[in-house]
Amino acid sequence: NKFIQIPENPESFTKGVSMELMTYKDLKNYIDKLKQHGNDALKERVFLYSKISMPFANFIVLLVGIPLMIMMTSGNILTGIVFSLIVSFGFRVLSVIGISLGNGGAFPPILSAWFGNIIFICLGVWLLRRIDT
Repeated sequence: NKFIQIPENPESFTKGVSMELMTYKDLKNYIDKLKQHGNDALKERVFLYSKISMPFANFIVLLVGIPLMIMMTSGNILTGIVFSLIVSFGFRVLSVIGISLGNGGAFPPILSAWFGNIIFICLGVWLLRRIDT
């Protein structure tokens, strides 16, 4: 019996594994494998960096929301809820724009994944400085 040596293992040939289901390490290995075969793996790298940036989203939205709540001296609960939804939606829109610009190659992958976070951090710091103490 003769055996043919194949450098790939059977897991390398499985298809249909979604990036969302991959761990950070698995996705990093997948990107390395794509690069070895001449693919720039742009979308995969954007997704990899967004796996790091997205967990910070809640804290960053709070960085904007808390100063806004302090500045709002009047209004009812409904106004606060609507304002919170607008802030959250704005953050999501900026994040999606950044990821789209990264997937299209207009931004480097790391900047595109952190785009919404960077804008909202700057906005939050600016708002914190505006609070009268």
